[in-house]
Amino acid sequence: MSSAVAEAYAPSEVAAESVQFGSIAIDRVAYSVTLGGAPVSLTARELSLLVYLSGRTGRLLSREELVSQVWGPRYGGGSRTVDIHVSRLRRKLGQELPLVTLRRVGYRLDAPVSKANEGTEK
Repeated sequence: MSSAVAEAYAPSEVAAESVQFGSIAIDRVAYSVTLGGAPVSLTARELSLLVYLSGRTGRLLSREELVSQVWGPRYGGGSRTVDIHVSRLRRKLGQELPLVTLRRVGYRLDAPVSKANEGTEK
């Protein structure tokens, strides 16, 4: 991935480097996901979508924003592609992924169980 692309998908400055949702761990620096400690095979776009969402937990994100930020402003397809990728993420990561759908609007990834780089233990 080029540095320009990685920078475009980078989480905001205040976002944790890694986030834990139950047994799902998202490492936004290494660009990897594990489920119960085992690596999860995601496509580049699924991973980009998950990293973008995980950097904005608690925010309702419209399909249009997700398309613009994850697929890029020159993407010519429709916003329903977001629904397809969300469905694939849910299938691969299961019910522990707290991804909420607001019909006809968009998606919200609820707050993580813990943020690995904050140094707090549960």
